[in-house]
Amino acid sequence: MAAVAIGVILGLLTFAVSREVAFAFKAAPAIEVADYALRQVGSLRWIDTTLVTGFAAVAAAALSIRAIRDQIAADERAVERQLQFSANAAHDDHDARLTGARAVLPITLSSICAHAEAVLAMMIDLLRECEDERLPQTRELKFPELPVEAVHHLKLVIELSGKEDRAIYASLVGRLQIQSSRLRGLQREMARAPVRQNSIEGRALDAAEVYARASLLFEYGRFESDRPNADLRIENLANALHGMDVFSHDNLLLKRAKTYFQFREDGVIEA
Repeated sequence: MAAVAIGVILGLLTFAVSREVAFAFKAAPAIEVADYALRQVGSLRWIDTTLVTGFAAVAAAALSIRAIRDQIAADERAVERQLQFSANAAHDDHDARLTGARAVLPITLSSICAHAEAVLAMMIDLLRECEDERLPQTRELKFPELPVEAVHHLKLVIELSGKEDRAIYASLVGRLQIQSSRLRGLQREMARAPVRQNSIEGRALDAAEVYARASLLFEYGRFESDRPNADLRIENLANALHGMDVFSHDNLLLKRAKTYFQFREDGVIEA
């Protein structure tokens, strides 16, 4: 930009000088023009209003453009600093909320495990009453309500977690919903007629699965691992049954689990 300004100024200066010289030679002999030029150079009277105005305009334009560029650059730096500050603040806020939600996660998981344990205890009692693979009599039975506060907290954890981890918590919530729906179905069935033993075994395995999936997440909630674990296997179900003090029917339930659940090639139970 500076080179353009200098070029314009020199061009205007050359034009003004050339114009004055041409006018002088037309108006008088060469000797008089030379004499006049020598007398006028010192005073610079040949610089007329047009040249001065042009020079001032170009100088003002150059200074204005430079000032505008400096201001734009300063504004861009200010915006960049503000965006970086906002990004850092948002990251810090998200990290703090996730850390808080993660710290409370073991309490949530304990609530879910307690619900599963209560359901499983009822199923074991019903299995003890079965005769000829059926429950011999109808009855009204009320199952424990879902731990709603725990579900709400899992929703918060899902919202704060990374994309790869969301499916793990969503799967646990999904299993809770399925378990609740199947328990309502069993409740209606028991009120109408004796139910089959395998239906009760299925509900017992649903409870064991919920307990086992929740148990896998304790290490992450206690900050003992960097990622939540979702790889549920038969041995995890066995540990869940033992954790709920189920020993008399564990072999029966684990044998049924091999056909009740769907397994991947690596032995992990499908969510």
